[in-house]
Amino acid sequence: MKTKIEIEYSWWDEFGDEPTQSDIIEILDDEAFSHINEMRNEGMTSGELNYTVDFGEASYTEFSGWWGLTTKRVED
Repeated sequence: MKTKIEIEYSWWDEFGDEPTQSDIIEILDDEAFSHINEMRNEGMTSGELNYTVDFGEASYTEFSGWWGLTTKRVED
């Protein structure tokens, strides 16, 4: 018996736009993985994501997101 676990997440900024810069996407990916692992350890299978990217000089962008996990049994 095999089990397949899929985790899906998405991010958007305060205007509803998805991030496009590769360095920001990398930061948000790292934050998502970290936060999802913490929440999974608490037994959660979905939840919100929130993170603020600070660009310095009083410039920042707030991102929101959502993640979810599905588990499927896979035949050998």
